[in-house]
Amino acid sequence: MLRWVSWRYPNLGEVHYQLAITYRLDNQLCEARNSALEAARAEPDSWRYRDELAGIHVLLGDLDAARETYKAAAELAPPGSRARRNLFAVQVIAGDYDGAVQTSVALPRPISSASLAGNIATAYFFTGHLDEAQRYLELALSLADDDRTRVGLRQNLGDLMARRGLQEEAKEEYRKALDLLQKAPQIHTDTDTPLWRALLLAKIEDCYSATTVARQLEQSLPNSIDKHHVLAKTFALCGSRGEALAAVEQAIHLGALGKVMRLEDEFSSLADEPAFARLTALEPEIARCP
Repeated sequence: MLRWVSWRYPNLGEVHYQLAITYRLDNQLCEARNSALEAARAEPDSWRYRDELAGIHVLLGDLDAARETYKAAAELAPPGSRARRNLFAVQVIAGDYDGAVQTSVALPRPISSASLAGNIATAYFFTGHLDEAQRYLELALSLADDDRTRVGLRQNLGDLMARRGLQEEAKEEYRKALDLLQKAPQIHTDTDTPLWRALLLAKIEDCYSATTVARQLEQSLPNSIDKHHVLAKTFALCGSRGEALAAVEQAIHLGALGKVMRLEDEFSSLADEPAFARLTALEPEIARCP
């Protein structure tokens, strides 16, 4: 393969870059990482090669390496390139919300993506800047063009109201999200829908319905980070500490970030629980390459 790619791309860095993409698309992530490293070594000033390497680090689960590599790519890249957006995205995923807020300031304006506006709101929310978080959530809602996105944004707006202490306003947003789930046919086929429903029912304090649905989903849905993370939130909100901790353990085992869970208001009832502190202190496993 190297000989074929070398014929098409006489530049050595580009050879390794194209190999990295090929390996990544074939899910050969260690080979992809090694090729991307070679590309970055061959041309240290190429932001594209570092951007590709950072994306492979994300796929391998090494978010710290991804953040540092995206940061290097962003410093080399021209204004408006994808490198800074990618840095921002991985900072949000990794729970580096202070860094995400700082990076978001340098993103091109105006913000025209509901997803991006929602992620900026998340960064502001977890750093305590609730006015800015609300401003970007409202922007995201104005930009959203599908009900699936609107459900998540309504839930987040409810969480913001709850953090402000406005419980009735929060429940109103949660009910709007539940109404969207029930009325939008394109959402009904989404496997996340029953999880969202369970969590939203817990947020409006209909815990009998929420835990009934959650226990059914525990048996019927395949294992995933999202499944156990959402079930853990649902059980924690409804005071089912044992079931919440079991779901937290499953989510952490599958790769959920404990440091993010510790910031989430849904787990406030577990803050004094030693098992919760122990589980959320565990570091996620990173795929090791030779």
